[in-house]
Amino acid sequence: MIFFIIIIIVVYVLYRIILKPLIPLLILKLQFGKQAYLWYAPIWGLLKYNFRSLKQNGDFFDDLRKRMRQNPKVKMLLTNFLDKPFINFVDSEYVKKMYLDHQNFPKFNLLRYDNLIDKGLLMAEGEEWKHQRNLLGSAFTFEKLKSRIPMINQIVKERCILDPKTNSFDFISWITGEVVIHSFFGEIAKGLIINGKPGQVEIVNLVADIMLQRFKNTYTQIKLMILGNKGWRILATKKEKDINNRVDMLRNTVKQLIEKRLEQLQVENQREKQKDQFFLDIYLNELLKQQQDNERNKINIDLENVLQQFLTLFFAGTDTTATMTITCLVYLAKYPDIQNELLQEIQDLIQDQDVQDNHLTKFVKMNAFINEVFRLRNPAFSPFVRLVQKDMQFLDIKLKKGWMVVQRHDIPVIRHEHFSNPEEFDYKRWLINQGNIQSDNGFVHIPFGAGGRNCIGQHMALMELKIILCHIIRKFQVSLNPDVQIKFGIRFLYGAEPENCLIYKERR
Repeated sequence: MIFFIIIIIVVYVLYRIILKPLIPLLILKLQFGKQAYLWYAPIWGLLKYNFRSLKQNGDFFDDLRKRMRQNPKVKMLLTNFLDKPFINFVDSEYVKKMYLDHQNFPKFNLLRYDNLIDKGLLMAEGEEWKHQRNLLGSAFTFEKLKSRIPMINQIVKERCILDPKTNSFDFISWITGEVVIHSFFGEIAKGLIINGKPGQVEIVNLVADIMLQRFKNTYTQIKLMILGNKGWRILATKKEKDINNRVDMLRNTVKQLIEKRLEQLQVENQREKQKDQFFLDIYLNELLKQQQDNERNKINIDLENVLQQFLTLFFAGTDTTATMTITCLVYLAKYPDIQNELLQEIQDLIQDQDVQDNHLTKFVKMNAFINEVFRLRNPAFSPFVRLVQKDMQFLDIKLKKGWMVVQRHDIPVIRHEHFSNPEEFDYKRWLINQGNIQSDNGFVHIPFGAGGRNCIGQHMALMELKIILCHIIRKFQVSLNPDVQIKFGIRFLYGAEPENCLIYKERR
């Protein structure tokens, strides 16, 4: 009897993790032929090949890019994630369609961790997303953000002096994190310490540790597949317990800051409240308004919403900008002639002054350089993975409820049908006719996404990126560390590693 039960369990597990995702993928491959590329692996799916590529080639996506270039007719990559078929759309027409129909595909939280970002702007859907977007939208216009430029200049200059610059990720994420903390909380969060580390460093490292545990540990993978998000705290390993404790400490620390600011706002006069100097105030003033008016809106805000919105904006505003900045520095170190060209442009435009808002649009070569780095090494190589909400016809493919889908930003930009010499790093292509994109449907090169779900913080990200690069290029000659082998790996985002891959030599 026991033997019979074991056989049933084994058969079920084999069906669940092998046949369930594989059969529909094989059917799609037969249907689309050369337009579909099948890359399946039990449980791990595409991740298996990505990590193999990192180990063998020093680049997480090198093998994938090669296969997509060798198969230019491929429109979709067929793979799996755990027990689900996972369709990666690599053709710009599918990318466009998904952005236009985003409401039909709710996001899938890859962290699989409750009470972090699931109630924030990144993960919100429907009316909740519209409410949050409208609430924050006006605060993220360039006109509103430019008041933060002096603060950003000051933070960058101070950190360039104080930081030992032996760890580029800590160096840059400290800057971008301090900007977000100051923009969200203001002075009450100055010197924020979480788990014995500067808050901006700990939050970024914590998200990275969650993702690496999630994607590289088979035990965690299977447990989350069976138990869902609760699996983090059930039969937890030592590493999982450590992550859980760090999350709890993070949430408690941020909650205390929010409550402190709420108390301050309750005693400030209405005129002060309307200033909305910090992002946090936008939410807390809305919360106070609901309480005072006894409003019963469809979408209400509570302290949990505010807490997760901070974590969302912190992650989105710190990790992405920091990773992109480091990637830019790696390319400047790799191509010293380009570094000298940008240095000359900076000196011609601002000399030894701080960066002003009117400078940002006048950087011609820097803007082109950033665009080219985004094309080849966008840290956010794709938007969030989404779930198919119901059986549907999507262009020429029939999608089934529960399947996973994503549009890849990193594949159209390396194809000959859209760019000449797509594998070559050539920032000067952007100095002529916006990169000479061929066969462009408007969704070929979209580093910040497109449509209603584009990145709300793109103006702030570019503003920070340019200011940081200006100060670093002007103050330091950046070169590659000859003692380490540089790779492009994955934490949550796609970026250069190890952390000591760059050397900063002060200019005289």
